[in-house]
Amino acid sequence: MKKRWMFVIISVLSIFVLASCGSGKYDKSIDSVFSLEKDKNVWNNEEKGQINRSKSEVWVFNDGKYIEIDFPGKDYKNKPITYKRYFKLNSKDEYETADFDTKTYIKEDAKLVYHEKNGEQVKE
Repeated sequence: MKKRWMFVIISVLSIFVLASCGSGKYDKSIDSVFSLEKDKNVWNNEEKGQINRSKSEVWVFNDGKYIEIDFPGKDYKNKPITYKRYFKLNSKDEYETADFDTKTYIKEDAKLVYHEKNGEQVKE
Protein backbone atom coordinates (compact mmCIF):
# COMPACT_ATOMS: atom_id res chain seq x y z
CA MET A 1 0.00 0.00 0.00
CA LYS A 2 2.83 2.39 0.86
CA LYS A 3 4.49 1.72 -2.48
CA ARG A 4 1.30 2.57 -4.31
CA TRP A 5 0.95 5.93 -2.51
CA MET A 6 4.61 6.69 -3.10
CA PHE A 7 4.15 5.95 -6.80
CA VAL A 8 1.06 8.21 -6.98
CA ILE A 9 2.84 11.08 -5.20
CA ILE A 10 5.92 10.83 -7.41
CA SER A 11 3.75 10.68 -10.54
CA VAL A 12 1.77 13.77 -9.55
CA LEU A 13 4.93 15.70 -8.70
CA SER A 14 6.55 14.69 -11.99
CA ILE A 15 3.54 15.87 -13.98
CA PHE A 16 3.53 19.18 -12.09
CA VAL A 17 7.25 19.76 -12.70
CA LEU A 18 7.01 18.91 -16.39
CA ALA A 19 3.97 21.13 -16.89
CA SER A 20 5.56 24.10 -15.17
CA CYS A 21 8.83 23.77 -17.10
CA GLY A 22 7.16 23.63 -20.48
CA SER A 23 5.08 26.75 -20.06
CA GLY A 24 7.85 28.96 -18.73
CA LYS A 25 10.25 29.03 -21.68
CA TYR A 26 10.02 32.81 -22.06
CA ASP A 27 9.25 33.77 -18.43
CA LYS A 28 12.73 35.13 -17.69
CA SER A 29 12.75 37.22 -20.87
CA ILE A 30 9.26 38.59 -20.29
CA ASP A 31 10.03 39.45 -16.66
CA SER A 32 13.19 41.19 -17.85
CA VAL A 33 11.35 43.54 -20.22
CA PHE A 34 8.73 44.36 -17.58
CA SER A 35 11.55 45.28 -15.17
CA LEU A 36 13.15 47.46 -17.84
CA GLU A 37 9.89 49.30 -18.42
CA LYS A 38 9.21 49.79 -14.70
CA ASP A 39 12.72 51.16 -14.14
CA LYS A 40 12.15 54.08 -16.51
CA ASN A 41 11.86 57.40 -14.70
CA VAL A 42 8.70 58.44 -16.55
CA TRP A 43 6.32 56.39 -14.40
CA ASN A 44 4.87 57.34 -11.03
CA ASN A 45 4.07 54.66 -8.43
CA GLU A 46 0.45 54.27 -9.54
CA GLU A 47 1.50 53.81 -13.17
CA LYS A 48 4.22 51.33 -12.22
CA GLY A 49 1.49 49.22 -10.60
CA GLN A 50 -0.17 48.84 -14.01
CA ILE A 51 3.01 47.50 -15.60
CA ASN A 52 2.76 43.81 -14.81
CA ARG A 53 1.99 40.59 -16.60
CA SER A 54 -1.37 40.03 -14.93
CA LYS A 55 -2.75 43.22 -16.52
CA SER A 56 -0.91 43.09 -19.84
CA GLU A 57 -0.72 41.39 -23.20
CA VAL A 58 2.63 39.96 -24.34
CA TRP A 59 3.89 38.71 -27.71
CA VAL A 60 7.24 36.95 -28.14
CA PHE A 61 8.76 36.72 -31.62
CA ASN A 62 11.63 34.83 -33.26
CA ASP A 63 12.43 32.57 -30.28
CA GLY A 64 12.61 35.46 -27.83
CA LYS A 65 14.65 37.90 -29.89
CA TYR A 66 11.79 40.43 -29.91
CA ILE A 67 9.08 41.08 -27.33
CA GLU A 68 6.07 43.38 -27.47
CA ILE A 69 4.13 44.29 -24.32
CA ASP A 70 0.85 46.20 -24.13
CA PHE A 71 -0.27 47.47 -20.74
CA PRO A 72 -3.04 49.78 -19.50
CA GLY A 73 -2.50 53.37 -18.49
CA LYS A 74 -4.08 56.80 -18.57
CA ASP A 75 -3.40 59.79 -20.78
CA TYR A 76 -2.93 63.38 -19.62
CA LYS A 77 -6.73 63.79 -19.42
CA ASN A 78 -6.94 60.69 -17.19
CA LYS A 79 -8.62 58.65 -19.93
CA PRO A 80 -7.73 54.96 -20.29
CA ILE A 81 -5.20 54.10 -23.00
CA THR A 82 -2.97 51.16 -23.89
CA TYR A 83 0.80 51.61 -23.97
CA LYS A 84 2.73 49.52 -26.51
CA ARG A 85 6.41 48.81 -25.94
CA TYR A 86 8.82 46.86 -28.14
CA PHE A 87 12.10 45.30 -27.04
CA LYS A 88 14.91 43.47 -28.82
CA LEU A 89 17.69 41.24 -27.58
CA ASN A 90 21.08 42.86 -28.21
CA SER A 91 24.48 41.25 -28.78
CA LYS A 92 25.09 41.12 -25.00
CA ASP A 93 21.92 39.01 -24.53
CA GLU A 94 20.19 41.91 -22.81
CA TYR A 95 16.89 43.46 -23.80
CA GLU A 96 16.70 47.07 -24.90
CA THR A 97 13.97 49.31 -26.25
CA ALA A 98 13.54 48.71 -29.97
CA ASP A 99 13.98 51.45 -32.56
CA PHE A 100 11.41 52.39 -35.21
CA ASP A 101 12.80 50.03 -37.89
CA THR A 102 12.73 47.09 -35.48
CA LYS A 103 9.13 47.87 -34.52
CA THR A 104 8.19 47.84 -38.20
CA TYR A 105 9.97 44.51 -38.72
CA ILE A 106 8.20 42.98 -35.71
CA LYS A 107 4.79 44.09 -36.98
CA GLU A 108 5.34 42.92 -40.55
CA ASP A 109 7.78 40.00 -40.64
CA ALA A 110 8.66 38.53 -37.25
CA LYS A 111 7.37 35.06 -36.40
CA LEU A 112 5.12 34.88 -33.34
CA VAL A 113 6.19 32.06 -31.02
CA TYR A 114 4.33 32.90 -27.79
CA HIS A 115 1.36 35.05 -26.78
CA GLU A 116 -0.16 35.68 -23.38
CA LYS A 117 -2.92 37.88 -22.03
CA ASN A 118 -3.30 38.79 -18.37
CA GLY A 119 -0.59 36.28 -17.44
CA GLU A 120 -2.20 33.32 -19.22
CA GLN A 121 -0.94 31.78 -22.45
CA VAL A 122 -3.18 32.32 -25.47
CA LYS A 123 -3.40 29.37 -27.83
CA GLU A 124 -3.12 30.62 -31.42
